[in-house]
This record gives sequence, structure tokens and C-alpha cells, in this order.
Amino acid sequence: MEKDSFRAFLCHLAKTGRLENTSVHVSCDLEAAEIARRAAGECALVFENPIGSDFPLVMNAFCSKAAVLESVGLKSVSDAPDCLLDKTLPEELKPETVSDPSFRYKEFSDLTSLPAIRTWQHDGGFALTLPCVITKGEQQNCGMYRMQILDEKRAIVHCYPASGAAEHMRLAGERGEESIEAAVCLGAPPSVMLASVMPAKADEFEISAALTGRPLKTARFGGLSVPADSEIVLHGRISLTETALEGPFGNYTGGYCEPAPYPVFTLEKAYHAQNAFCPNTAAGMPPAENGILADSAFRLLTNSLKRELPELVSFGFPDFGIFGRMIFIVLKSGADIKKIADNSFFSKYASICLFDENTDTENTAECLRLFANGRLIGCEKSMIFDCTLKDTLHISTDNEIIKKADKNAYGFGEWIKRQKF
Repeated sequence: MEKDSFRAFLCHLAKTGRLENTSVHVSCDLEAAEIARRAAGECALVFENPIGSDFPLVMNAFCSKAAVLESVGLKSVSDAPDCLLDKTLPEELKPETVSDPSFRYKEFSDLTSLPAIRTWQHDGGFALTLPCVITKGEQQNCGMYRMQILDEKRAIVHCYPASGAAEHMRLAGERGEESIEAAVCLGAPPSVMLASVMPAKADEFEISAALTGRPLKTARFGGLSVPADSEIVLHGRISLTETALEGPFGNYTGGYCEPAPYPVFTLEKAYHAQNAFCPNTAAGMPPAENGILADSAFRLLTNSLKRELPELVSFGFPDFGIFGRMIFIVLKSGADIKKIADNSFFSKYASICLFDENTDTENTAECLRLFANGRLIGCEKSMIFDCTLKDTLHISTDNEIIKKADKNAYGFGEWIKRQKF
């Protein structure tokens, strides 16, 4: 694509026959999400006239793994750079500041004019599901957190405790502050959306540049830098003292997350580009769009992880394991699993399944067969399973992560017998 922007990506999808427009009036209450689910994996959808909104609603933009790669100009995961997990990136990847961002076309002031969606019958409200939320501490952070609309000026920010925004809030609280500045970008460049869901150490805007091979154009909004080619940008503050009950919301598990208190964002100013689009995703069980986006973002880290871990061949996920549940890792013969178990990216998964070099992680049925016949070799942070059936892995018995496991315990049954609940 000539330009790294959400709009350029939509044009690319249209040119390749993967975008459908409809001028029919569609409700944001369940209807749009249901239509998007039925079109999952096929094409992006533009609802030109969502009921109650001034902005066209885009869903299924990331309709396939191929589309996600194309959104940042890549043909395959192997083309991704190997620096995405570095703490600092080359100087040439620093953002470029511009004075005339496309989003500053027109000002508006009502959050309820946005096409927030209710996806499932028992969802607790209408939400923006693809917002890039920008906050600042020692360095700026960009994360993707669901935002439930409360009224014209307020929304709840679902920033989980380990997120960058939550850390910025904690530090601000220690300084005695009552709120932090925040910008919310809707329809940010695809590279920024991908960077916002990666477990990165560097600035997300620099990661965006590493993915596309060119610096990201940014603009100042208050004390923050935001992507200049965003469709819609909201500016305001996230309270450290005011919370509201968020949820329940249907999610990737097939169930609902419980309602819980989260901080409230208060809008101060908002702008949108000319003929702006607002993207949302109908979160749900795989192969929903949110799973495709997360799967692709994590796989783009393959070359970076290989540079950190030379014994790594590849990794993949069963559809049901993408969000921290289960990961399949293929290792070279003789690999020391201590390095895998200690790695910050892999250790967040509840179940780590290790395979030998001949295993295809895309073949979920075969991987699960090997898993069912494997043995549990670790259960400190994660349950680690040797699924090679060949004793090809090197198990470090002095590793704290391994100490709690019985290396002769096979499968879940034997492990459960040894636990004290």
C-alpha cells in the first residue's frame, strides 16, 4: 500500500474484492455483530448508515491472516523484522511529526454519536472494541482496551492491571495525581493496531515503523503524540478516583467476563477526518476477528523470538489457545526448555506444549494427539508438556520452574493427583 493508514487498507481490500458496502440502515445493537459473524473470514464490511451514528461502521477489516499481513505490506510472517522485542529501535524508525493531521478535519463532542456496538445478548452495554488508547509515563504507551460508552462525555476503559495504561495510572497515583491524560484513536493505521496488542518493550509507534519499513506520521494532541492518519481521535483524561462497573461482555472463551470496576475516561475534545470510518470487532470464540488479529500480531514476533532463542524453530496456537491459554512450540533437538520457560512472552501461557522439529503447529489435531501422549515436566508459572515422545529436550533439573514437576508424571490425571488443593 502507498500509505500506512486504515483508509488505505480499506481501499486495498476493495481493490482485491474483499470489502462489501451496504447503505441499509443497520442497528449497532446485536444486528451489526451478527452480520459480521456470518461474514467471518470472507470480507470486510462497511455499514454506511449505522442507526444512531454519524460515522460509517467497519467490521471484519482483519478478515483473514493474509489480510492482516497485507495491512502492513508483508507477504508472510517470515518477512517480519527481527527487532520487534528490542527495548530500543534504530533512530530512523522514530516517528515524524506533522502539523496538518488528517483527523483534524472537524471537531465533535458526543461519544454517543460513535457506532459503539453491543455484540452479545447479555452484554452490559455498547462498546468501542478496537480503540488504541495512548497514555504517557516515562515513555508513551499505546494499548488496545475495550471502552464501554456511558454517556456523551464518559466511557469505561478496560485496562487490565498488567497493561501500560494501568502502570501509568499507578505511577501517577504515587505522585498524588487524580487523573492521567489519554488519547483514543479509532481507525488508527493497521501497523499501530498490531503494535498495540503486541507484548512489546519498545515504543509502539517505532514498532509500527519497523513493520512497515517507514516512520509513522504523528501529530501532537495535548501532551501526547497520536497517529496523524487516524480516522477519529478522542482526547481527555482517565480518572484515578472514579470507576464504573464494566460488563459483562461475551468474549473468546464462549462465556461472559464478570462485571468489574474499571476507570472512567472523560472526553475533553474530539476530532474526525473527512468522511471518517469507525472500526469495531465482534469479539467472540475463534475464528472471530479479534482472534485473527491477536494470532497474527503474535506470529509477527517469530523472527524476533528466534533471535532471542536460537533453539526455537516456530510456534503456533490452537484457535482456542490464542489468548494466553495454550501455545505450541517447536524446538531444535537438544534444546534447553529453561530458556523457553523463563521467556517473558511464552511464560504468560497457561499451557506450553513442546514439540520436535518435524511437527507442524498448524495441524492442531496432530499436535493434540502428541499432547495427549506427552508428559508434564513443569508447573510453576505454566504447565509445560514435553510432546516430543522422543526425550529430545534437555531438562535442567536445577531450574526452579522444573523443580515442582514430577518428570515421570504423564498427562493431567497424574498431575492432579499430586496437587494439594
